[in-house]
Amino acid sequence: LSDFKNFPLHLYAMLFAAIIVVLETNRFLTLPYLANFIKFQLLVEEWCHLFTTTWGRAMLYAFEASLLLCYVSFITWGAALYMFVLAGFSGLLAMSTGRKLDIIKQRMMGTGDSTDPAYIESKFEEYDQDRSGNIDSKELQNLSISLQNPLTNAECEVAINILDKDRNGKISKEEFKVWWQTRSAKWA
Repeated sequence: LSDFKNFPLHLYAMLFAAIIVVLETNRFLTLPYLANFIKFQLLVEEWCHLFTTTWGRAMLYAFEASLLLCYVSFITWGAALYMFVLAGFSGLLAMSTGRKLDIIKQRMMGTGDSTDPAYIESKFEEYDQDRSGNIDSKELQNLSISLQNPLTNAECEVAINILDKDRNGKISKEEFKVWWQTRSAKWA
């Protein structure tokens, strides 16, 4: 009977663990057979927009950790502790990256007209060094260094996660424009 009473707890723990795996799949995109998970990942993110943000994922990790604490075993408590630590670091990383992205955007705006589409495109093209039509993580790091606000590798990964809406690992011109025209508080 006690197993039946705990069934919802088991179900939630497995469901949210599966969601975490799906959301973190983009780290392994170089493996061709995992690329199909991106469609499912986008569906999960559409279902709950909170998961598209790093701080939202931090909340998910903390929730999963709290579910794991309900199980009485050394292994699940160890996993819960790991998830709480991961949640804390994810939250701090999200705040740090959000602040740095705001500073980078302010420094890029300079003295130009920040509402002029031609000005926005010229800024994008200035930092799209390989002229691919996208800003990749290396170009984003170079951009942050040139504006004297360097992003660490982890912050760069979070910044790409924040700005890259189609999950191809790069910032397109349209994604750049959305970032440029969005209030700062949205990214923190």
